[in-house]
Amino acid sequence: MTDETWRDDDPFKTLVLEHLQGVAVDQTITRSAQESRSPEEEETAARVHTLPRIMLNGTADEGDFARIESLGEGGIGVIELARQRSVGRDVAIKRVRDASSPGAAATLLEEGHIMGLLEHPSIVPVFALGRDDNNQPVLVMKRIEGSTWRTLLRDPGHRAWERITEDRLDFNLRVLCRVADVAHFAHGRQWLHRDIKP
Repeated sequence: MTDETWRDDDPFKTLVLEHLQGVAVDQTITRSAQESRSPEEEETAARVHTLPRIMLNGTADEGDFARIESLGEGGIGVIELARQRSVGRDVAIKRVRDASSPGAAATLLEEGHIMGLLEHPSIVPVFALGRDDNNQPVLVMKRIEGSTWRTLLRDPGHRAWERITEDRLDFNLRVLCRVADVAHFAHGRQWLHRDIKP
């Protein structure tokens, strides 16, 4: 799908169906710098180290991505808008929010791997999975503009509703069918999403 497809006047195409996300990690559990890593954390660190290095905010000669602004935060990560210099496009970059959070890097690696394997119109495309200068995983994805279904459900007066000409019930049922379709697609490839919500 081209960027133009996502920016046309069809409000359904600009509706963001929230992509597959890992299970949130308990943010109250942190490890001190003196504690050693578990075998699972050592394995994750080794996996991250094999990923290509993605330089953020480097000079044009050093890195391909320049951060622009923060787009939001989730259970384990932060998502930032960045400019990919080599192709002149905006991308979304997801990084681990707290590197000391147990399992966060492994969860982001798994999320990037699964999203990269599942090519579907309702799953945000992954452009790259790499590591930053701190050896933390970085997920580079297509930047999707629009409003989330959750936002529209919670705000009947949202300005995005002005562009939707069909009956709201019909629209919501159509979105729900798209969510069910992508869940069925993932399940058919042996991937189970454990946290589907509007």
